[in-house]
Amino acid sequence: MIALALAAYARTHARPAAAEPALPYLGIAGEVDLVWTSADRRIQLYCGDALAALDRLDDAAAGLVLTDPPFSERTHRGARTRKRQGKKQQRAATMITFAAAGDGFIRSLLEECARVSSAWTLAFLDRHPVGLCELEPIACARLVRVGSWIKSNGAPQFTGDRPAEGQDRIGIFHRDGLRLGRRADGTPMRWNGKGAQAVWTYPTARGEGFEGGPETVKPLALVRELIRLFSDPDDLVIDPCAGSGTTLEAAHLEGRRAIGIELSPAYARGIAGRLTRATAQQDLFPVRSAR
Repeated sequence: MIALALAAYARTHARPAAAEPALPYLGIAGEVDLVWTSADRRIQLYCGDALAALDRLDDAAAGLVLTDPPFSERTHRGARTRKRQGKKQQRAATMITFAAAGDGFIRSLLEECARVSSAWTLAFLDRHPVGLCELEPIACARLVRVGSWIKSNGAPQFTGDRPAEGQDRIGIFHRDGLRLGRRADGTPMRWNGKGAQAVWTYPTARGEGFEGGPETVKPLALVRELIRLFSDPDDLVIDPCAGSGTTLEAAHLEGRRAIGIELSPAYARGIAGRLTRATAQQDLFPVRSAR
């Protein structure tokens, strides 16, 4: 009886839950279209120009920006095909099919990402844009660290004339105004990894993503860990180069809100299908977020 009375008291005196802020609408007629929303309205996917969509966001609107831009032109030229020597001819096997990104676009994208993030911006980058950001810092953010995703099952160097890369670089930026680990307002810079190294070892993503999607899919487990480390539950995570949709699925599984932007209509359709399956599966098998 006492337990029933306490439960009844709790129901009648419980404070109403604070209303969750609605996700901002980024649609622009003819430029950016909203193509998918989760049933709980915590995840949105847009198809269109990333810079145009980001321009509609307020400063510091997101808790984390996590993205994987296209390769720079230099890396794209080296990675697009590999040649195999046959007895009488060489044949080229296409490795990546998406277009390269110019230095100007990558820089503008990183600066917009840093502007809309209240704290961290993480971007998978090849060595060329990382070097440019070190030589000439971007506006709004400071390159705090260059992390590494070590590929435990990475491909060999097919030419055989040099060691294979074996890793992807992750540019780890924090909103500008930090000196000696403190923000402009005096509060300390913070992540959830304490003193851990910025090195993550995971196998490459095989069987993830969707048919006809980008070839450079990042492992879901890796992206989930990055989201746990650099954001808090219910934070807004933004990915302006949604690609295969991994960031959006990971944010959903980790209890974050998320907005993705993808330029390719074909990729956007693939992401929408992936998210529809992922959110239905989570409804059946709930996954609790871990800090």
